[in-house]
Amino acid sequence: MLLLGAAPLGWLGAVEEAFTGGFYLFAIKALMDALAMMGFVQLFGWPAALSAFPILALFGGVTLLCQQLAAPFCVAHHLADSVNSATGLVACAVSLVIFEARRVELASFLPALVVAPVLEWLWA
Repeated sequence: MLLLGAAPLGWLGAVEEAFTGGFYLFAIKALMDALAMMGFVQLFGWPAALSAFPILALFGGVTLLCQQLAAPFCVAHHLADSVNSATGLVACAVSLVIFEARRVELASFLPALVVAPVLEWLWA
């Protein structure tokens, strides 16, 4: 579960789903996790596939929290565009890693989802 839950694409997918309703990042993560899980099931047996349920609960909970708390606050204060742009920038960095074009430390980009609206609020 740790391997599948620590991926930045899941966190980005949860934020994108909450703010725009787009499921594309979640679909990419689901495909990548399914391919990895097929290998884990061959190595460890069918109980390894049960780790999908905690991942579903984790990212489903993050999506619901973002939908109920973060998205309305950001929309009310005109900060949603900065969150969406930070999500897009980090998604582009994820694509660089997936296609092995460049090695990028993605975990250090995730705070941009919080820092970008704060900077926009301070700038305005």
